[in-house]
Amino acid sequence: MTNGDWGFASILALIEGGNKNMIDHMSTNSKSFRTLQTSRPKQKLSLVGTASRRSTHQDDAFSKIYHSKAAASYSKELSQKVAVAITRELKGQL
Repeated sequence: MTNGDWGFASILALIEGGNKNMIDHMSTNSKSFRTLQTSRPKQKLSLVGTASRRSTHQDDAFSKIYHSKAAASYSKELSQKVAVAITRELKGQL
């Protein structure tokens, strides 16, 4: 999503998706994500943060996760969920 693309579908994706749902999906479907979670058990895992707070290893791991099949699967599922919600809204079913 770009800075100027904040239409109904984009906002709905933020609401329907959310960090917790994405982390839950990745925890179940991504070996790389599970490895990253267990590599730093004393710290809460976060998908956000400044570059100065993350190591190169973490940056590489996040890049690998972002481009993983599990991330693509999550994106596809979220897009389908949003499409169904929009269809229901257009039909007045929400």
